[in-house]
Amino acid sequence: MTQVFIELYVNSIAFNITFFTTIFNFSVVRDEGNFAELRLGDSILLLNASASDVDGHIFHEKINPNTNGIGVEIGIFVENIEAIYKKMQEFKEYKSLSEVKLQDWGMTDFRVLTKDNYYIRVTTKD
Repeated sequence: MTQVFIELYVNSIAFNITFFTTIFNFSVVRDEGNFAELRLGDSILLLNASASDVDGHIFHEKINPNTNGIGVEIGIFVENIEAIYKKMQEFKEYKSLSEVKLQDWGMTDFRVLTKDNYYIRVTTKD
């Protein structure tokens, strides 16, 4: 079996726990203050303190904490995109939020840019 996890280096673990549990219904499996593990079904999301603040990180000296997430797109498939979009609008803690749109390739999605510059595409499964 192959399983994928995503580890995000973020400026606030607590904020991101709230974001992913409130909007997408992830559950917190571990919360150690500077590290958290969240799960939703088979999906695993690890949240870590900003890499520039973590002594011993392999790229410690090469990571700019002001550019977390730049160039990273995360796709999340959802059942009820309108309900998730409404939650996102009410949450209001993001840099940018697009409208819900039917794309040329047949999927409906919206895009959100998080405070840590992660680009999340929330999309239908079909």
